[in-house]
Amino acid sequence: KAWAVRASDGGSGAPRLASAIENALLDALRACFPARGKAKLVSVQPALMELFNRARGSIPRSGAWLVLAEPDRACIALHAGRHWRAVQSAKDAWLTLLERMRLTVEGEVPQLVLLHGPDGVDEAPGWQVARVA
Repeated sequence: KAWAVRASDGGSGAPRLASAIENALLDALRACFPARGKAKLVSVQPALMELFNRARGSIPRSGAWLVLAEPDRACIALHAGRHWRAVQSAKDAWLTLLERMRLTVEGEVPQLVLLHGPDGVDEAPGWQVARVA
């Protein structure tokens, strides 16, 4: 009861992606934006969802890997056929984690990677990397 939980629409038995935030944290964020203040709180959402919403027009039906890269960790999600197929967040370089995840997903996997993170992408042989600002 102390958490606000949201989940994606999975459709007919398809996998769903869920996120949660403590209600106390959400209330504290709202309190930072008074009703008559100049700044307004419009949305609170996980970084992965914000990336997905920005990049959704670039994701072909065959799918794409969404990568949120940080210096020592990454969040990687595979979205294909209008459904989430895999999601993982771990402490490792994004390319290392992506290569590992590729081996765990059944069936065809896309080569398209929509990357958000630091500049200076290393070579990624076998992948088609596109930056998402």
